[in-house]
Order: sequence, then C-alpha cells, then structure tokens
Amino acid sequence: MISTNMMTMKKLFRNFVFCLLLSPLAAVASDVYYYSMQGEISEISNSAIVLDDAAYPFMPTVKVKLLNGKAASTSSLKKGDYVKVTILNMDKKRRVDKIEQMKKP
Repeated sequence: MISTNMMTMKKLFRNFVFCLLLSPLAAVASDVYYYSMQGEISEISNSAIVLDDAAYPFMPTVKVKLLNGKAASTSSLKKGDYVKVTILNMDKKRRVDKIEQMKKP
C-alpha cells in the first residue's frame, strides 16, 4: 500500500514536470498583447488603415463602431475621420482588431 506522503510526492512531481513542459508555451504567449492608439485616418482600404504614417492591416474579424454606437464595416470610415484603434500584437505582427470612431479633440 502506498503511503499518503508517497502519493503527495508523486502529485508534486507530476505538477512540477507539467509546469516545466508548459513554461516555453507561457513565454510565447507573453508576446501576445493589445494596445490602443488614436489618430486621424490618413488612408483606409478594405485590408488596412494608415494612422500617423504607419499602416496597420485588419484582422479578418475587425470590428467597427461608429459615433452613434452602431456596428459598421470598414467601408463606413473615410480619410480624415478621427478613430481609436485597438491593435493585437501577436507573433511580432500587428493587426487591427477594433476601430471606434470618435469626435475630434
């Protein structure tokens, strides 16, 4: 019969090994983050938006919210609109996840 201490040691060892195996994945996952920026649209197409001379491609699931709070498509936005853009940085690639139209400051 296995003692309680031996069972506890086996569980601790199993958890330790599990953590060692997952630690490289955690390091990769730490490179995934969101950030936001605001600015005036210099250019916009079906696939990307240009703010402050930098182009940001859209994610396939990009969400657009207009001033009135309604959902829309990227074709509803135009050059000169002021927007807040939420960008997903994953695998050293930046993609626009969400665009919110705003009043100009």
